[in-house]
Amino acid sequence: MKRKVISVLITAFLMISAFPVGAFAVNIPTSWRAPSSLMAGVTDQFEYQTSIYFSVDSELLNFIDPDKTDYEVLGIDSIGHTAQIDWKLNDGSWHYTPDWDTLSKDYSYDSGIYAQTGYLDGETTQEVTIFDLRNGDGGETPLQAMLGSAMIRGSEESGEDNRLDLKNNTFYFRVRLMVDYYDQNSGKKQFVYSPWSEVMAYGKNATALEKPTYLEKATISNPIVGKNDDGSPKITFTVTTPKQVQDANNYIRAKDASSIEVQHQININNTGWIEGEAGVWWLSGETRSINVPATYDNGKTVEVDKAYIQVRMRYIYAGGANVGALASEWSNIVSVNTPAWSNASTWATEELQNASELGLIPDILKGADMTKPITREEFCELAVLLYEKVTDTVPAPASPNPFTDTTNKQILKAYALGITAGTSATTFSPKTLINREQCATMLFRAIKAIAPNADYSVAGIKDFPDQKYISSWAVEATKYMSKLVIIKGDKAGNFMPKATTTSQAAAGYGMATREAAILMTVRTYETMN
Repeated sequence: MKRKVISVLITAFLMISAFPVGAFAVNIPTSWRAPSSLMAGVTDQFEYQTSIYFSVDSELLNFIDPDKTDYEVLGIDSIGHTAQIDWKLNDGSWHYTPDWDTLSKDYSYDSGIYAQTGYLDGETTQEVTIFDLRNGDGGETPLQAMLGSAMIRGSEESGEDNRLDLKNNTFYFRVRLMVDYYDQNSGKKQFVYSPWSEVMAYGKNATALEKPTYLEKATISNPIVGKNDDGSPKITFTVTTPKQVQDANNYIRAKDASSIEVQHQININNTGWIEGEAGVWWLSGETRSINVPATYDNGKTVEVDKAYIQVRMRYIYAGGANVGALASEWSNIVSVNTPAWSNASTWATEELQNASELGLIPDILKGADMTKPITREEFCELAVLLYEKVTDTVPAPASPNPFTDTTNKQILKAYALGITAGTSATTFSPKTLINREQCATMLFRAIKAIAPNADYSVAGIKDFPDQKYISSWAVEATKYMSKLVIIKGDKAGNFMPKATTTSQAAAGYGMATREAAILMTVRTYETMN
């Protein structure tokens, strides 16, 4: 009856180790984040057992993976790792004792005390099996004695039909993580713990994780070109898994005995998205990798050091008995060897190249179609980048954030500098397109933020032929930007501030394009320097 370690966990751990992504850990952590997203349920195959599902610290997963941590450099070896499960029944006491801190006692599987549960695997969702309710060779087991009337006895001699009485009892669980290692310098075994998780109730009047009806999209960052063991190229990136997705995965593991998967796509030189072969297809911590194919676009060779390569991912669940099919939106896109733009007008390319060389094209616009209209968010990034380049300072973002529809720090910097305002007291409308008079005004405010004591007189500047269409709040800005020849009108001298008719609006009249906005900032930069 002594059953401690489920072999499939070790197998899964070894599978994870087969996907090297390079050593990351440079110091020995002193603690881990507490486990989260706890869920309990009857084990899928054996209903006389209970499984506890919880999420594991990604830093811990990196540390215990020998392909991500150089133990020799750290001066340690003999790495062990485990989850400790503590529980209490109704108003009873927890079972934790100081012995758990050094594993100085050996707790058997059927004793009902779970100081040690075996190796952690490489997934962010862990499953630990507890409460084996079967009868012992001598009849009642220590666990059954501890449970008393909280266990409903069945009629089978083996006790395989014994069940917990969840209708009349509440079980409370908490989990912590432990890593132990041998320190070669001190010659002693060391232990690193996480705090205990929040307490989860199971049974009577308990509140469990909610059944997922959607999946939030991931946020990815930091793409790095690397190599697999066989020398083939891959792109490694960082992913932040939303808590909602982790909760959903734990629920699905408990209810459907299945998992959320991760779908990866890769786009090479703008030839279209294709499915990407990834090192790991399940939730596996914050570091992921996708293999770069040898060829693309009907046989062209991929030059990984030159090709413009984009990567994205999303979460998918095929559906099961209790949870239907789910799919998140695609994540944001990360790329390597990103060109300054994907499309631009011939008349703008020379100044765009100048902007690229000066570092005046923000990341949000790199690789973009420059002929398209610019959004409020994109122009804020342009204006703030201009401010930072000219002043050689990094302004602080507004705090607290006044907006409910954006957390972009560049927008909050622009707001703090007075470059922009919201479209209401609580909204910024980051994806709204801006017209030429708005563009001129925001750039004018950026210039004033850079040089607040300069002369901003527009005396003697003639009205534009279409002056009557310029909003009163934009007159000073449009004239000043025209005075500096930063914003030019059409051949007739019209400023073209905005669309004033339905047909003009439909044709995009008066809208500021990305390339025009970048050219304005380049001219401003050159004027101020």
